[in-house]
Amino acid sequence: KRKKEGESETETKRKKKGEEIPKSIRVGNRRYTIKLQHVDEPYTTGYTVDNLIVIASSNKTKHTTENERALTFWHELTHVILDHVRPKLSNDEQFVEHFAETMHQIVKSARF
Repeated sequence: KRKKEGESETETKRKKKGEEIPKSIRVGNRRYTIKLQHVDEPYTTGYTVDNLIVIASSNKTKHTTENERALTFWHELTHVILDHVRPKLSNDEQFVEHFAETMHQIVKSARF
């Protein structure tokens, strides 16, 4: 795939690999930017702070796979959505993980 003007090498690779992680999203009246980058913490695959969702391309222990990055995106997006509509539920990591895995499976299996 040819690199578009103003597009970083990472963004070109992201699209070339077929990763379906957007650059930004809006939830309610807030816009979130999604960044794919190295995270210095071991075992951390992603986090959200303010209006930024960080998806780890690697951390201190390993490089993340395309599937891990997609699952992390859905996990963080689930937190963002729940923080918007039902904050207490956002603290239930078991629910968040199960819901994120289910959404990821639905999107991967969708036919258009």
